[in-house]
Amino acid sequence: MACVLFEYESAIKAPDGVAYRARACGSDLDDGTWQGWIEYLPPKGGRVLLSPHETLQANKSDLMHWAAELTPMYLEGALGRALFRLSTTPRVVTRHRKPLGADIDPNHRHT
Repeated sequence: MACVLFEYESAIKAPDGVAYRARACGSDLDDGTWQGWIEYLPPKGGRVLLSPHETLQANKSDLMHWAAELTPMYLEGALGRALFRLSTTPRVVTRHRKPLGADIDPNHRHT
């Protein structure tokens, strides 16, 4: 089950100037190890950004130690990875030069 391990006091700024609150999270895996990632909370609510998997530790105690030792520079890098992940998330988008149906005459009647 996922849990918040550590919340960081200093805001982490994205390149666009938005300051996110960061928190380290983790969850246990079937083999007993623990994985860790960083969540970034926007200042006015909205979509929480998630870094990719950042670490794999032998147990929860080791993961908590990892989380407590992260530097602001590391958190900035992880925010960059979270933003990149967001920008490369596959989306189903169909792009057309003209809006769909632009060539259809609404007054045309089939006979």
